[in-house]
Amino acid sequence: MNIQTKIRLDKMKEMLEEGKTMEVGISEHRITNGLSLDCVESLNPDLLCDLNKEAIPLDDEKVDVVVAGEILEHLINPFNAVREFYRVLKENGTLIVSVPNICSLVNRFKMLFGKLPLNCAEPVDDETPERHITDFNLKVLKEVIEKAGFKIEEMKSNGLITHSRLITRYVPAGMGETLIIKARK
Repeated sequence: MNIQTKIRLDKMKEMLEEGKTMEVGISEHRITNGLSLDCVESLNPDLLCDLNKEAIPLDDEKVDVVVAGEILEHLINPFNAVREFYRVLKENGTLIVSVPNICSLVNRFKMLFGKLPLNCAEPVDDETPERHITDFNLKVLKEVIEKAGFKIEEMKSNGLITHSRLITRYVPAGMGETLIIKARK
């Protein structure tokens, strides 16, 4: 596991609360033992669902915490997915989300030199679920979450990381490599 992922997962774990969880996107880096939701059948999720095409197969207000790490950037319409997270969360439930930050300090320097930002939505000739479709900065992520009805409680980043080396953990959320938000229904 690279340093960027480790720090992101640690910060997301710090935000976890007690209760029934649903973790969306179940790679080898899960942080809960709750329900799992994914669109890749071979991962054997508890809930098989393509958030680009369908609603989460749960009734309203069924879970206390939704964790969606590095998911929204893979969706055609992340607004719909976040509204679905709101729907399945119980009253006062918690949403924990992370996405790559297209406007990180490292990416700003890359763009100055004519390079594409890390993890940006680039054209590719396939339709794999790993493909990034939507880019996020802090303003856009906050808009997606708040438009669904959530109240943001905490905003963090995993720090300034370049060439797999942590430069500093202490940067404003909007400048870090990954945006991490905790929000309340």
